[in-house]
Amino acid sequence: MQKILSISGINLGNENREVISHEYKYILITPPKTGSSTIYDALKPYSNITKCKNPRSNGYNPYNYIDEFRHVAPRLSRHGSKHITISEICTELASQGVDISNYMKIGVIRNPFDQMLSFWKWRYKKHEHKLKKTFLEFLKHRLSRDQDSHGNPILNSAYFKVGSRYIMDTYIRFESLNHDYNTLCNKLSLPTCTLRHLNKTSHKHYSTYYTPETRELVNHYFADDIEYFNYTFDQHDT
Repeated sequence: MQKILSISGINLGNENREVISHEYKYILITPPKTGSSTIYDALKPYSNITKCKNPRSNGYNPYNYIDEFRHVAPRLSRHGSKHITISEICTELASQGVDISNYMKIGVIRNPFDQMLSFWKWRYKKHEHKLKKTFLEFLKHRLSRDQDSHGNPILNSAYFKVGSRYIMDTYIRFESLNHDYNTLCNKLSLPTCTLRHLNKTSHKHYSTYYTPETRELVNHYFADDIEYFNYTFDQHDT
């Protein structure tokens, strides 16, 4: 019998889904620009639920749709939100009587200094015709608030907490993405593989783009993330 779950009022079936696997018992949480597309692509054959309706949005928003309805709204279904927090998923699953303690909760993390540089490069590449912000301007704008324009938290730690407590069981580090992914696969009894790096941005080492001012902006905003995940600013000359 097909198991149906609902995320934010939308029923989801078992056809080739991501984010949650009921068979392999995992929940995957990925902040933006942490290699999320790469990990989603690899886990897709083993998962049940894909891009969920964003519970932070009200009213019409093209980012609210899921692939389940691609035959109804194919234009909109491409823009489902895959950046859901563990707190939001736990709330939804608990309301349906699902015991999340039986699921491995997996987070994907990345050095915030590298992550912000990649975000700026990706935004510039995607909107080059209209986006002319310098890296400093981009950081001042993005780090002046708690959420981005789609309602996604900016702090990585916000994806992994319920209240003030981290509840994830394990993390995949972007810096050792393939190694950590295959280690996870061994734990879940899934086949290992060489990952396809999707949505990759091309740039030199992140440190070459930073000035003392931009470094301090990121260091201050992501202080908790940097301390908890033991990240540092690694200086490279080239």
